Amino acid sequence: MSDLSANSGKRFELLYRTSQVFNSSINILEVFDLVIGEVIQAIGAQRGFLVTRSPDGSFLIPVARSIAGEKIDPTTITVSKSVVNQAIDTSEPVLSADALTDTRFREKLSITNLKLKSILCVPLKCREDLKGVIYVENNLEEAVFSQREVELLTAIAANAAVAIDNANNFSKLQEQLQTINLLYDINADLTSRLDLDQLLTVTLERVQQALQAPAASLLAVEGDNLVFQVALGEKSDQIKPFQIPIDQSIAGWVVQNRQGLIVNDAQKDARFFQTTDSESGFTTESIIAAPLLTHNSVIGVIELFNKVGGFDHNDLELLTAIAASAAIAIENARLYQAAVEQGRMERELQMALSVQTGLLPQGAPQLKGWDFAAQWNPARQVSGDFYDFIRLDEASHTLFGNQPSWGFLIADVTDKGMPAALFMAFTRSIIRACMHQASSPAEGITLTNSLICEESSRGLFVTMFYGQLNPSTGDIVYVNAGHNPPLLYRSATKTLERLMPTGIPVGIVEDFKYQQHRLVLGNDDYLICYTDGVTEAINPSEEEFGMQRLEEIVIANSHVSANVLAATVAQAVIDFSPPGKQFDDVTIMVLKRII
Repeated sequence: MSDLSANSGKRFELLYRTSQVFNSSINILEVFDLVIGEVIQAIGAQRGFLVTRSPDGSFLIPVARSIAGEKIDPTTITVSKSVVNQAIDTSEPVLSADALTDTRFREKLSITNLKLKSILCVPLKCREDLKGVIYVENNLEEAVFSQREVELLTAIAANAAVAIDNANNFSKLQEQLQTINLLYDINADLTSRLDLDQLLTVTLERVQQALQAPAASLLAVEGDNLVFQVALGEKSDQIKPFQIPIDQSIAGWVVQNRQGLIVNDAQKDARFFQTTDSESGFTTESIIAAPLLTHNSVIGVIELFNKVGGFDHNDLELLTAIAASAAIAIENARLYQAAVEQGRMERELQMALSVQTGLLPQGAPQLKGWDFAAQWNPARQVSGDFYDFIRLDEASHTLFGNQPSWGFLIADVTDKGMPAALFMAFTRSIIRACMHQASSPAEGITLTNSLICEESSRGLFVTMFYGQLNPSTGDIVYVNAGHNPPLLYRSATKTLERLMPTGIPVGIVEDFKYQQHRLVLGNDDYLICYTDGVTEAINPSEEEFGMQRLEEIVIANSHVSANVLAATVAQAVIDFSPPGKQFDDVTIMVLKRII
């Protein structure tokens, strides 16, 4: 009994040590190397391996140890495929006291060729996800392993599977953070440049570097053709003079369909434009391309070529996000150049207004069953107020079960004039980049806040209301970051609700975690969002417009369209204010459901 107790104590001690090791590091192979070494010593195995199975059925052995504590070269190892496959396929431990006489395996070539005797193979499973197996063997003795070893190794495997899952999740999170940081860095670089030629070159260089492709090009839409603006890599000088027909090329397909595309065997794709290769001497093997979209129009295409191993969906997501920022930067640069030619001072202010107006949606989304409208009235030539509609239909957005959704935003920078306008442009770019990566409004605004806090050196911050809408169901998930409470009108009860803040303004506390709330709009329900230029407008008697007056106007006009309601509120503010005097920017957004 004392020997049994001693052995039990050693096993518990081993289980405790291995669990501590698994929790001590995210380098999972390094941890397995230590754990398998301890397991071999504890249970009398000659060798132990971590084995995984590839989709094609082949085995990978990333960790291998002998009883002497030596690492074994995985390329010299052969394990029983029959035993490993049974453990993986059944998700159950496999124990054999003597595999050569075991009726399950004795006729298997791997058993007879390797002269295997004692074998124990335990699956690594976390929830329903099978990670691989721990495989131990002793080919000198029979019946080395018993049910007690099965239980011990199963317990260790359970801890190991969780550790692998945690390490994988951490790795994915690190990749996501690296991607977001890369997008932010690229976006900051691009938006800081207003020389168009330099911007185009830098854009392509950053994209080529991010996706590790040997060749890249940026083409602009000119009529029915795409014209090379910048080309990098082999044969780039020979490629630049070419024009590519939009209706006869992969890049043209991207323009026409307004979406990115991967073609890893370009020569066999009917859309591929062969002339460029045949006349330049370049050989295209694989292509990834994304459109440069601004205000619902395509201004160009970014293409990359011949990445080793081909392009994948992650590459396309990254390229699409970079292209979105690049398109804004390119459009800004174009607007800037056009404005600079008109002069300085007053003309610079007019240019800034043009740039800022260009950043705003040129029209509300046209969705069946919905009525959207917005009013934007700056107090000066430029404004710190802004609003946006963001289409979020990528497969990575799972908030509404991978259904297409729309983000909508209204925001107010706590300043006026040029500083507020510049901060507005900066904030808008950050929000768009973050929302295309985030899985929820709360996550996106939290990340936006962190990035803005890092870069905001003037003490500026911004209040905002951001919602994500599922047009099919009327579901809205929103974050109110210190903004004026939008009014929710319920048609069934003819009442108004105020959507109070769920967090502080963005740009104040870097590590603040924002909360989100959910609501559903029914038939003829609507949501009216506004900035403080509405409620804080002052009349000649120094009275504020106020919430009560706004709510009365909204109730009185509950039957009208979204556009009429927004215009009515805006006009009421103008009528209330002194003639010709507007003290603050006024922005209004209305969403109405019409089933």
